[in-house]
Formats: sequence, C-alpha cells, structure tokens
Amino acid sequence: MAKPTLILALNAGSSSLKAALFFVRGEGGSARGGAGPPPTPAAAAAGGDRLVLLATASVSGIGSERSAEAKLVSHPLPLSLLASCGAAAAAAAAAAAAAAAEGGGGGPKEFSDADANAPPADHRSALEEVLSLLFDHEESTLGPVAGLTRAAVTHAAHRVVHGGALFPGPVELTAGRVRELHALTALAPLHNAPAEKIIRVACSSSLARARHFAFFDTSFHASLPEEIGLQPSLSRLFVSAGKIRKYGFHGLSYSFVAKRVELHLRRAGSRHHRLVILHLGSGASACAVMGGASVETSMGYTPVDVDPTAVLHLFDDVRSATEPVSAAEGSENKESSDGSSLVQDVSQPPLTHLEDLLNHDCGFRGIAGSSSIEEVAQAAKSEREGGGRRTPNSPEALAGGMFVHRLRLVIGGYAAVLGGLDALVFTGGSGAKWADGREMVCRGLEFLGVRLDGEKNRGEKVGDGRGVVWDVTAEGDPGGARVLVVETDEEREMAEGVLCLVAQAAG
Repeated sequence: MAKPTLILALNAGSSSLKAALFFVRGEGGSARGGAGPPPTPAAAAAGGDRLVLLATASVSGIGSERSAEAKLVSHPLPLSLLASCGAAAAAAAAAAAAAAAEGGGGGPKEFSDADANAPPADHRSALEEVLSLLFDHEESTLGPVAGLTRAAVTHAAHRVVHGGALFPGPVELTAGRVRELHALTALAPLHNAPAEKIIRVACSSSLARARHFAFFDTSFHASLPEEIGLQPSLSRLFVSAGKIRKYGFHGLSYSFVAKRVELHLRRAGSRHHRLVILHLGSGASACAVMGGASVETSMGYTPVDVDPTAVLHLFDDVRSATEPVSAAEGSENKESSDGSSLVQDVSQPPLTHLEDLLNHDCGFRGIAGSSSIEEVAQAAKSEREGGGRRTPNSPEALAGGMFVHRLRLVIGGYAAVLGGLDALVFTGGSGAKWADGREMVCRGLEFLGVRLDGEKNRGEKVGDGRGVVWDVTAEGDPGGARVLVVETDEEREMAEGVLCLVAQAAG
C-alpha cells in the first residue's frame, strides 16, 4: 500500500508557531536536494489543486509570562487518505462520519485552549505542543481516527523571513545549509532565529525522516530591477559586494495573493495585471506587482523601516545613555526628552540596545504605545466619535494618520512605477479584516480609479476559505481599478512550493 504524501508547513514567529498539514491527492514523489527558482504561478496553481488541508494548529506566548493560547482545527479526512491508512482507519472514519451526521456536524472541528496551560518555554516545546495537537489530541482526526503519527510526515516546509544573497530561492535543507542560515540571523533576528530553532529541532526529532525545505520571504523580490534593488546611498565598496540591497519581505504572502488575484482578473476579462498589494498585519509593507513579479516594495535590507541616517543619531543617544555618569551629572543623561528611559540594561552594548529599540519599540508602539493597527485605529475612532478631550494629534490619531498617509504615498508612487493600476489589494491579518482601514486608505484615491463600495466593504465576505478574492469595488466605472480583499495563506504557498520542487527534481 502506497504511503500517503503529507506536507507539514511550519511558520515560526518570535513568540508563536503556526502549522498546517496537507495531504497530496495522487502519487507523491521525492525531492532531490538543491536550490530552485520560485515556483511559477501556473505550476503552483496546478499543484494547489492537489492539496487537501487536513488540520491547522498554533500556539502563542512562547517564552513569555502572559497567557498562551493553543488552537486546533481538524478537517474531514478524504477517502483516498483513509484508504491508504488501511481498513481499520476507514471503519473508524465511517463511524466518526455517522456520529457527525447524526449530530449535525461534518465540517471542520475547532478546539481552542486559552490559559489552561503555561506558555511553551521555548520553540522546541512549542513544536512538540503543535505536533501533539495535530496528531494526538482527542479532537484531532489524524491520530485517533486515521492512526497517523508525526512519523507519517513526508515533507516539511519552513518559512524563513530573510534569505539574503545566499538563498534567492527555496532550497531543500542539508546540515550545511542550516549552518548558512545561521549567518543570516542578524538580518532579521525576530524571525530568522525562531525559524532556525524550529528547523534544527524538527530535523533531529520525530520529523527527522521527512525532507525539509526552506522558503524565504525575500525570494519573491529577487526580480527587482537593479536600479530599485541597490541602495543608492552606499559607497562603491558595499555596492560591488552585492550584499547591502533591498531584499523586501512578506514575499510568501505576496506570491500567494498575486496568483489568486491574477486568476480572478483573467476570469473577469482583464488582460493587464498591474497590482499594488498591501500586506497589513503585525508588520506592514506594500508591493507593486506586474505580471506576477515584484517590481517595487516598501521594505529594504531588513524588515525595519527607518531613515538610515536617523539610526546614527539614535546610536549616539543610546550610547550616551549606557555610559557611566558622575554623581554630579545625575541620571538625567539616561533619559529621553520625555523622561522615559532609553535603555533598560546598561550592561549590554549600545548596538544591542538600539537593535532592540528598533525591533520592539518603534512603529505604532513607538507613537501610540500599541503594535496593533486595529487597537490604534479603534482608539482614534472612539475619540473622534465620543468627543474626547484629547486633541486630533493624540498618539492614536497621530499614528493612524501617519500610517494612512504613508500607504497613500506608496500607492500613488507604485501606480506611477507600474504605468497604471488594475487592482488595489488588501491582505494580511488587518488588511483582510479592517473595514475602516480600507475606507480610510481608499478615500481620496479616486484620481487613480480607486472607488470602494462601503456596503460591500462592510458586508460579509463572499466565499469561504483563504485565497478567496473578495471584490469590494464600487460599480459604475468599468475602466477603474478593482479593490480586492484576499486572506493570505503562507502555509499553503509553501506546500505548493514543495510540490513544484518535487516536480522539478523528478522532471
């Protein structure tokens, strides 16, 4: 009996871990080692039709003292998978299906456990918890029903944010490549470090027999023209080395969304695919896409978006704050202009403090005290509607205004780069759910042909599942740009990429 092909996609964050397990319809294959180009849209779309989502699991609060949450969503198992698992699994599945039908079920089963357990101490513990949720939990259909264990996973896909110059495309992981990954940790410490930890644990645990692949957010932007990719302010020494350049991020999300939007536009009869995609979530960026390729993006050498010359002044401030001061000088030099401490631990080098400051206390948190787009926007909205005493330049209103201004600036500039705009696309956790934000961003963009239908925008999403394109365009201007909303799926994007790499290796 043929062994089923199961692809486990792992997406590690600084304090969270998400996983999705897919079954591949039809015969699978073994991928050979080697780096490959990013999967083509046509190949990935074809491969995606063979992928069946079996379950998703996630844990949060890794290494923290705050409350943690574990989630599991189990989907009905396809008959072809059950057949490959043997008669006992098929009989158990039939009994489970009968019980579900009697109880009016039959769809996905969801389990959420908040505060019941202590947060995972580290990413090793988090991976174990996620695998236990997928295969061992009583609400899972994999272990209790199909008799599948984690050893049944044939391929594992890992999201790595920064591939640098070493990894322009996805690769099958070897011990040597894992060592090379470690050298890139400093470029994206919040994301690459957790991904590397998960990779090392997975390759030496019960997933050791699976083939492991790394997929990089920077790969989608490898198509950037040189005049855009090179950093203009650096000396010839750095430019000739080819290391300091615009790499761009959120590439897995952009790739997934661009393919779905292009298919949607083709079905609608459009022959042009000039897209501006906004990925708005805990991190936010924008990308101009033409013909499925990235031609401009808002993030650069690292995910931190800040004026590089400002870093020099910040470094001076942080360095002076860490230097010993005399009793006569007092402690005032260790405080910023508003009285808050620039550093918390003067025993660490200034650059370490500065990096921590840029990664943890800038952006929304630096202006308004919260890193959540929705929280900041809701606070600003409540203040306006409730007649609050704070001025229009309160931290929340200021942060929201700055954010919308930056987005409009990017949209207009990218439309010029593209020579027009066929679709403005919102994605990411906030972009796909934040109706108020979409209205604020689109307001004033009519000159670009962008017209949002307020009723559609606030209505229920048409269709179910990630990857569904939700059109919220106001009708009446057939030549205008479409306004689209797509819930991204980085885990499925990686699973589709595994299929492409397997096909390339076999062909």
